[in-house]
Amino acid sequence: MGFLSSLSHTPDFALFRRGHNKRPRSSDEEERPAEPSEKQAGAKTMSSSSAWPPSTPTTGESPLTGGGKGGFLHISRFIPRRSNRVGQGSHDAAEDDDDQDSDVERQRHGIFSSADNVEFALGEVAALLPVTGAFVRHAEFLVDPAWGFAVGWNLVYGNLLSIPTELTAICVFFQYWTDAVHPSVYILVFIALTTAVGFAYVRVFGEVEFAFALLKIALVVFLVVFGLVVDLGGVSGVPALYFTYWADPGPFVEFVADGAWGRFLGYWSAMTGAVFSFAGVESIAMAGAETRNPRKAIPAACKNVFIRIVLFYMLSILIVGMLVASNNPDLDDSGSSVAKSPFVLAVAGAGIPAIPNLINAIVITSAWSASNQALLAGTRVLYGLALKRQAPRVFLRTTSWGVPWVCVLLFTLFMFLSFMTFSNDALTVFWWLVSLTSAGVLFSWISILMNHIRLRLAMQKQAIPVSRLPWHNAWTLYTSWIGLVLCIVILLTGGFAVFTKGRWNSMTFVSSYLDIPLVLGAYLIWKLIKGTRLVNLSQVPLHSAFEQAEQKYAALDS
Repeated sequence: MGFLSSLSHTPDFALFRRGHNKRPRSSDEEERPAEPSEKQAGAKTMSSSSAWPPSTPTTGESPLTGGGKGGFLHISRFIPRRSNRVGQGSHDAAEDDDDQDSDVERQRHGIFSSADNVEFALGEVAALLPVTGAFVRHAEFLVDPAWGFAVGWNLVYGNLLSIPTELTAICVFFQYWTDAVHPSVYILVFIALTTAVGFAYVRVFGEVEFAFALLKIALVVFLVVFGLVVDLGGVSGVPALYFTYWADPGPFVEFVADGAWGRFLGYWSAMTGAVFSFAGVESIAMAGAETRNPRKAIPAACKNVFIRIVLFYMLSILIVGMLVASNNPDLDDSGSSVAKSPFVLAVAGAGIPAIPNLINAIVITSAWSASNQALLAGTRVLYGLALKRQAPRVFLRTTSWGVPWVCVLLFTLFMFLSFMTFSNDALTVFWWLVSLTSAGVLFSWISILMNHIRLRLAMQKQAIPVSRLPWHNAWTLYTSWIGLVLCIVILLTGGFAVFTKGRWNSMTFVSSYLDIPLVLGAYLIWKLIKGTRLVNLSQVPLHSAFEQAEQKYAALDS
């Protein structure tokens, strides 16, 4: 994962307030219903798309207090969530001795295009239907209620695995300083810290995460500026590099095969890590739905994130390619250290020893920050599934200050997957978990793109002009189709290396493809149990959705 892939969003902290610290409603805010009791929860499940909005949200039914500020959404959308590896590679070091760390940086350009398609597709749908749960509820409304169930559980599954992934990465980063301390110490300490955050009052955590975001953005700016200084010969004793390494040895390395085909496979093999780097771009609507005017906040955030990622993410990748050769032996992941990061290698080559320690420390805090966000987001989704009787009702139990403590306990149990590092190399375990999580991310992106495509097709079917959408772009229907095909291809080929001669690995195969039968199985089982049907495009209640949205936000838009 690249460092720039740090934040996904500020979690929707309002869900578990349950009446604490409520502010008076303004005159233009609608009266929100009281939170249902456990007996009522799930009684109003959406069996069809006969009305909008459905009475019970997929990811939570509680008195969500509107009026959040768009600025907080914007600052948290500078970069995606993951930031536990600064420019490191994306292949499994246990399986591959060839260096592909350079390829993951180039691959992220391709993934950025796909993630950008996801961002715009989600923005167009969420601006019209700004609901808690975002694309999970959109799937129920536009695709199939059973698909919403499967996507909701896929989110829970992804967040359950995301936390041990981050904790495993933390162990890797601490090894940069010393390997004298047993990894169990780091794991136990950060399990305790993460669990404590899960039980804490979430508004305080939101302010802390905001500070972390500013810290990481400041570091990214510094790295970009410093990289340019080094590349242009601004450091005494270090020659100017310019684009030397782009000519020799070139930006791509061979993998599995020789020649151009081998370079393409090397590029493609970096997909899994690149997808994981962009995990979180889909969460903008989760936070945006709780701003005061999501019809303006969500489009603004989507448009700005494109510019910000280009400036921060893509520029940093460009500089990495200018500073470090793709065949640099120090890029080999087998060292399991952030010292192998291209940024750190460039800094070390400039003779400034303090910078690697600074990067390592901030990346550790960033990995912990990502685990905290996954805990809050995952427990929220699980709580919402329980509200709709799509999960055991025991997950509805909360503390007196509104934290779903049973959900937190379940996530805490899964944190102990980090102890797999005892029987396997920490980096090997890390990449298993990355593969599992990346597959879940791809399913989320697929769902978002499907939602957008079906919304636009339903509008065509019902003769609703695209101009009625709060935010729309002429090209997005086509790019959604392209992104959908690309995500499906990546999902099906993410573990292709295990099918090549001499590279079979059972764990890699399972981690690459386990999510496919899990999600499809959940969809089919719920479909059979509930008898749901694919939503007929001509019967999607878009007219009522447009009318309600236009009436509700007319005053705010003026």
